[in-house]
Amino acid sequence: MATSVGAATRNLANAQQLQQKSPPVSCNSLAVSQVVLAQPSRVRGGLVCGYASSTFFASETPFSFVARPMPRHHQRRNGSFVVCADADYYATLGVAKTADKSEIKSAYRKLARQYHPDVNKEPEAEQKFKDISNAYEVLSDDEKRSIYDRFGEAGLKGAGGAGGTGVTTCPACKGSGEISTPCLTCSGDGRVRKSKRISLKVPAGVDSGSRLRVRSEGNAGRKGGSPGDLYVFINVKSDLELKRDGYNIYVSAKVSYIDAILGTTVKVPTVDGFVDLKIPAGTQPGSTLVMSKRGVPLLGKPNLRGDELVKVVVEIPKKLSSEERKLVEELAEVSKPKAGSSR
Repeated sequence: MATSVGAATRNLANAQQLQQKSPPVSCNSLAVSQVVLAQPSRVRGGLVCGYASSTFFASETPFSFVARPMPRHHQRRNGSFVVCADADYYATLGVAKTADKSEIKSAYRKLARQYHPDVNKEPEAEQKFKDISNAYEVLSDDEKRSIYDRFGEAGLKGAGGAGGTGVTTCPACKGSGEISTPCLTCSGDGRVRKSKRISLKVPAGVDSGSRLRVRSEGNAGRKGGSPGDLYVFINVKSDLELKRDGYNIYVSAKVSYIDAILGTTVKVPTVDGFVDLKIPAGTQPGSTLVMSKRGVPLLGKPNLRGDELVKVVVEIPKKLSSEERKLVEELAEVSKPKAGSSR
């Protein structure tokens, strides 16, 4: 059957060529008359020829001639058949054949937003969006892209590739569910940017620059993968009274000159709140008193702590009442060494 059809087709083609005496037209858009039924569609060095009719498309080499049913991409226009070339997926996305995945993805996102039927109400927008989605599905997949680059759409169909419509898995969402078109919300990435507030337990002893790791609170994983971790960098706010140096705390305590002489007890701020501190009698201005284990806990070792060092500031009054002055003068008189005495 193939041989007889081939012979008839060749005869018709030769007859038309003798009548028209015109060179073969381009294979990109070949009109075939319903009356003549056959026309050469491709000639390369006289070795390969193609013939198209209303019911079959035939190809010939010096060794064989095969007729097969007309493919779906051969369309009828105005009483003629048009043999259309394979779709150029690179042109559909507006990228070069050397484009890498990031360029292809960027181009797809831009076009998907422009032609998505929910956004673009133009009549041709839906078909354009399907073409864009088909092109991206192929070019974003290394295996499909390799087949397409070598064999075109025919190779994809033979390999069970995409390029048609129907329910497909979003090429970037991978596992988010089958949908008819790639997700518009995430533009095919499978992830969306979103912020949330979490509670974080800060351990005792952290300092500015400390880094805390919160598992599984980072960015969502690609293609349904596990989420990453969140790293929190600590910045400790300074205190007006307590000054930190490593694990020790420094603070000042003001006392009157009378209390410095006679001794007293004052309340001193610590990281645990106010604590009573005994000021010994005769404490000199600028003296430092140590409050053991009242400092900062060691990070990871809360049972170990630094110290709090209290600097005593003796306040000297600038003005005295007449009574105070009289008492101080009496004290000064008493404190004078007696004649003949030695220290």
